[in-house]
Amino acid sequence: MSEIRVESVKSIPLYSVVPLINHISYDSWLLRVSLFFSTEEIRQMVYVDFTDIIGFRVLDNGNLVEFWNDDCPNGWLWEVNDGGWFDLEKQREGFVTGYFEKDLLTEYLVIGIDDCISILSPSAPKITTVDPLL
Repeated sequence: MSEIRVESVKSIPLYSVVPLINHISYDSWLLRVSLFFSTEEIRQMVYVDFTDIIGFRVLDNGNLVEFWNDDCPNGWLWEVNDGGWFDLEKQREGFVTGYFEKDLLTEYLVIGIDDCISILSPSAPKITTVDPLL
């Protein structure tokens, strides 16, 4: 597998806070990841919606230790450029999406306190901040 290269998506709300992945829902059109941000000053929900999903997986952070190094970026939403789940799946003959150009889709990684979600999609996510919780 190639060296892991990731970059954070900087145009996200609450960039420096790591959220709890609160809920995941998927149907044929939409993958919605509900994130809960909680600090002494903040209690906030954010929805991250992905369309045109090729695939997604949810793993405990401990199963992704290769991502947690001194070079890992800040932020809770990353674009994985090399060495991620897509490159791992491309090693399988049956992964037909691996025959397409990587430029046709993006691998995203949503970072949570306990879990992470890898998403393969040709479309950028839509991020919606919900009114602050009381």
